[in-house]
Amino acid sequence: MTCHACQLLPIPRRYEAQGVRRYGFHGLSYAVPHGRTSPTGRTEIGTRRIILAHLGNGASLAAVRDGKPVDTSMSFTPTAGVPMSTRSGDLDPGLVWYLARTEKMGAKQFNEMVNFQSGLLGVSETSSDMRDLLDREAQDVRAAEAVALFCYQVKKWIGSFGAGWADWTRWCLRAVSARTRIQSGARICNGLAFLWNRTRRAAQRSE
Repeated sequence: MTCHACQLLPIPRRYEAQGVRRYGFHGLSYAVPHGRTSPTGRTEIGTRRIILAHLGNGASLAAVRDGKPVDTSMSFTPTAGVPMSTRSGDLDPGLVWYLARTEKMGAKQFNEMVNFQSGLLGVSETSSDMRDLLDREAQDVRAAEAVALFCYQVKKWIGSFGAGWADWTRWCLRAVSARTRIQSGARICNGLAFLWNRTRRAAQRSE
């Protein structure tokens, strides 16, 4: 990431010297739309300010400006950010101490829980596959809540990037299946038009 402040974790600075900072992942996935060219041979996205979303079993978002990432939803590990198939995404750090006291949960157990038992699987208690949850949401409130939580968190990250990098011009969603992209993508984008309209109004005022 090119924004140094975006790389920092709000913990004692001495850990930064040990490489403890926000990194981001899914670089190859983001490189595909970023490097795609038009029939004229010009790069479609390379010089644009764009928000990219990789929505697979692992999920993340990245804000890209002039061809370089400036922020990402993932952090020191791929567990951070939005809820994923079995990863929790962002959590209150105090949960570690709470579960250690109430469940006698150790570091290894906590790592297992947030990486392999959480996310869509943990909330729905049935499946880690968004396609299964979309099929079941009308009959199973747990599936519906897992889908709603995922879409809300992705939308929130897009909104935060829109606030932090106000001159962005476009977003691009990439999902494992076309159906997932269309159904979840429509819910994610619903309500985000104000960001695009705000950007357009600002551009018009600067002309």
